[in-house]
Amino acid sequence: MSFKFKSVGLPEEFSSLDSTLIFQACYPYKTTASVPVCIDPDISGLVKNKPCTAKPVALSNGQGGPVGVTKVSSVMAPEEGRVRPYFEISIQNLGRGTVFAKDAVLLACLGGPGAFNLSEVGVRATVQNNELICTPGVVRLDPGKESTAICKFAEAKYGAESGTFSTVLNVELDYGYKEVVAWPVAVVRLPGQASCAVH
Repeated sequence: MSFKFKSVGLPEEFSSLDSTLIFQACYPYKTTASVPVCIDPDISGLVKNKPCTAKPVALSNGQGGPVGVTKVSSVMAPEEGRVRPYFEISIQNLGRGTVFAKDAVLLACLGGPGAFNLSEVGVRATVQNNELICTPGVVRLDPGKESTAICKFAEAKYGAESGTFSTVLNVELDYGYKEVVAWPVAVVRLPGQASCAVH
């Protein structure tokens, strides 16, 4: 990638001048995470030698995007002889940029009023094609901290007949992101030239 710049010129008393170019990128992004989880209706522990155990799953490296799922914990909540799985999803800004609501991306880059107060990430989760209810559906990320959303099944879906089994929790995070890069440059007057070159 290359860029062309035109210098506005240097005062005659200067042969060079150090400056900084600032590049700013704002874009919408969607992070997807597929997390192995265990559905265990046997919360009393009566069944031995289960194929899996419901326990926290750490994802410290994220999913390659600037915002990532860092941990998932699960709870099997009993309801009338069945269980309704709940998942606590931890989310964090793992990049060096700033998070914005997806629909505020353009406003963020243009520096419009109110843009910098929006640090919001939309959360959606599914298990076996079941859309989960996530609260909140939009989380606010504080710099350097994790935020959480609780996603649950719409009903107590699993009973003893389901058995204990492994499956996948699919999480989608929708947001906008802003990154800023500063690049030092030197504006140099070449010998015998009145105009300047940028290096």
